[in-house]
Amino acid sequence: MQRFNSENIKSLEGFDIAWVEEAQTLSDISLRLLRPTIRKENSELWFSWKPRHDTDPVDKLFRGPGKPTDAILAEVNWNDNPWFPDVLKREKDEDYARDPEMADHVWGGNYEIVSEGAYYARLIVQAEKEGRIGEFPYDPRLPVVTSWDLGVDDYTAVWFIQEDGEHATVVDYYETNNEGADDIIATCVPELFIPPPLDEKFIGWSKDAALAELGRSPAFHYGQHYLPHDVRVREWGFGARSRVETVRSLGLDRVRKGAATNPMDRINAVRRILPLTRFNNTPRVEQGIKRLRRYRRKWNDTLNSYTTPMHDENSHGADAFGEYAVNCPVELPRPKKPKYPKQHFFEVGADGRVRSNMSVREIIDMKKRRRISLEQ
Repeated sequence: MQRFNSENIKSLEGFDIAWVEEAQTLSDISLRLLRPTIRKENSELWFSWKPRHDTDPVDKLFRGPGKPTDAILAEVNWNDNPWFPDVLKREKDEDYARDPEMADHVWGGNYEIVSEGAYYARLIVQAEKEGRIGEFPYDPRLPVVTSWDLGVDDYTAVWFIQEDGEHATVVDYYETNNEGADDIIATCVPELFIPPPLDEKFIGWSKDAALAELGRSPAFHYGQHYLPHDVRVREWGFGARSRVETVRSLGLDRVRKGAATNPMDRINAVRRILPLTRFNNTPRVEQGIKRLRRYRRKWNDTLNSYTTPMHDENSHGADAFGEYAVNCPVELPRPKKPKYPKQHFFEVGADGRVRSNMSVREIIDMKKRRRISLEQ
């Protein structure tokens, strides 16, 4: 398919069947060229592939919401093979014992959730296993901090996070591209938005309607907003005002400008905070989780090794979370383990001796701290 374009592929119009092997590598353009070309009555298109990502064009076509009505989808795996040899069975079992997530992709036919070169994929899998991706809704008692990665002709990503002293809880996520600051703030932070005066596109704008569009009830109340260090760069398109001046004029107060850090500092900060992070499993937050899961390093064919972080559609969400990680309170701790056993006992034997599952020092300390009398 790589050798064809919209003109010379017309030479295939007499064919009535096509088989695409390793179809997960087929591009969206190739798929769009091929489908209308094989169009004879009763013609057939066959695709065989190992699922890789839910964003692969063939996967979106056959496993997404808009699956063709005349398509037949059959999952075939090793356990459907009556001649599956023992040597492969041993290899499969060893892979599952060594790396269950990757084995589930290689042998189980599931999506590749941990890809080589990914920075955070295993930490996201860990969060899933520990039940930290689930129902963790907005808590009205706590303020929401936001963390941003700004794009002018690119993606803008925003995380909405609450802190309770033990966890950072992601309650929402928002991303968009090719939109101005006013549209972004009006859409994702309507609680704070101040419509620019005399701007016709915001005539009739309603905070309640914007919140209803987000499904955000109750409305959030906010703490600080972490914006990247270049937020003070002046944008000529806004009357030579800096970005921070622009967002403040639109209602985003309490802006905190981040420090200039190199990518690895942000990545290491995210790695430290992710084990303490919970995610409210909504469609928007799920999109943010996908961005973190797929954030990865570039592969250099010449050096035969990974190099710097890849700049793609996933890097903006990852950078926005990194902005939070380098700015969040350093005192955000792991839950402390109890100093003493949760249950303790004192027994007086027939010989009059006291037996306990605590050391003498622990008993003395407990007596001092809790004023518990051994006689009692």
